[in-house]
Amino acid sequence: MSDRPGREADRTTWDFQPPRRNPLLVQLGDVALSPTPETWVVQARRLIPFALLWLVAICLPVVLPGSVARPGWLAASGLLALVTGLGVLFTPQTGGYREWRIVPVITVCLAVVMLTYGSGSTSRGYGQVLVLLPVIWQGVYGRRRDTVAAVVVAGLALVAPMVVFEGYPVEVELPRVVVLVLVCAVVGAVLQSLMRSLRANDQVLIHLSRVVRDLYAADDPRTMLCEVVASLAGAPAAVLAEERDGELVVTAAVGYDRPAGGARLTLERVGARGRALDTGTIAFEPEVAPDRLLTGSRLHVPIATHDARSALVTAVWPTVQPELPSIVLGALALVGADAGVALERIDLVARLAEQARRDGLTGLPNRREWDEVLAREIARAQRSGRPLALAVLDLDRFKDFNDRHGHLAGDDLLRAAAQAWRASLRAPDVIARWGGEEFAVLFPDSTAEEAVLVLRRLRMVTPDGQSFSAGVVQWEPGEEPEALVAAADALMYEAKAQGRDHVRHRPAAG
Repeated sequence: MSDRPGREADRTTWDFQPPRRNPLLVQLGDVALSPTPETWVVQARRLIPFALLWLVAICLPVVLPGSVARPGWLAASGLLALVTGLGVLFTPQTGGYREWRIVPVITVCLAVVMLTYGSGSTSRGYGQVLVLLPVIWQGVYGRRRDTVAAVVVAGLALVAPMVVFEGYPVEVELPRVVVLVLVCAVVGAVLQSLMRSLRANDQVLIHLSRVVRDLYAADDPRTMLCEVVASLAGAPAAVLAEERDGELVVTAAVGYDRPAGGARLTLERVGARGRALDTGTIAFEPEVAPDRLLTGSRLHVPIATHDARSALVTAVWPTVQPELPSIVLGALALVGADAGVALERIDLVARLAEQARRDGLTGLPNRREWDEVLAREIARAQRSGRPLALAVLDLDRFKDFNDRHGHLAGDDLLRAAAQAWRASLRAPDVIARWGGEEFAVLFPDSTAEEAVLVLRRLRMVTPDGQSFSAGVVQWEPGEEPEALVAAADALMYEAKAQGRDHVRHRPAAG
């Protein structure tokens, strides 16, 4: 998988899956954005401003000088509005109820007609402006269909007085009615748009909180990050590339038939990919040139990290795609901002786990890892019946070396000896630092005599003219790991007692 020309083998490795359906866009549909059931206390708080406004509208015609109000109609209007509010307040918020949201709108519009007539000023349409209230309510708390229905009912309520009441000056009121209906439509549309944006943002935050939580908890956050980006972008494939040793190396991928854990796959830091890494912003390539890995479209999402390493996830489509909606791009940007911390955390955990199993001075396995390897190799030897040899070796006169040259030189000797010995062993052999200047070596599929020959070779590469003493044993069926190591350790002390620079071994029984 490389963008470099001439890598034809890489160009045939992609096997795209069917396009993914964007779960975020699905969640942002009309049903997902519908208001959730809430308590009557919350509903009451929402109704208070509307109730106070209605109360003022009823009282004004009565208290104004020279009023010709009709108190009976005003009282009926207030009573109908009160009943409507109580109905909204105490009706259960169920799915069935949602199909009857138009009923409160109708009753409120009827109350507006009564208020208009009760104000005694039908020619001036005193209460007509209150038809905005149900439109505002549905625009803020309802669905799009509810808002459209509210605008239609409000229009009918504004036209009804022209038909019902005698002497209604149509030529004067009709333009006002038309303007009010248009205002209702605009207000409803604007509120619906604003509320959809707010609810969409809520859905994005909920979705991203789950994604980030899963990334932090995942054992393999790199592959999961590719899946998240591909899923959000609706792409059939995604590739994670991280800068290592001056190259962008693919460390995880989803949606194609070549595993990222195989050969080292690199990408060039050019074009939109380089721009995304340099600026830290998402870059979109609507159509990739034919000489690249694939034609089609790519979306590069940079991953923010605290160190100097650069990383990004590239969503890939085999065909040309339009640019994604801004809400999806915003979600991907947030994923990129949080994913870097998750990647650094898993790397830190891996480094700590490695350090817990490695000797800090020599880089060899420490005693903890040695115990695990020894138990595993004994179990394998028991199953296969093949020989297994173990050696314990100790640098001779290491204390004298430290006293003459200092502890730093002693540390250098231990590092150099470990490196030289490791280079002279076979790949299956395991050497570990047992403690101090003492080391342990495991020889799978080897007898004690064969191990002695290898140790003689190790004595020849020991640095600074130093020597070591060693004890070698061959595992016997049923022998416990602790007993095997103790036997080799005892033989090593016998070798030291015989004048050092010597190897003692225990041949196999029989």
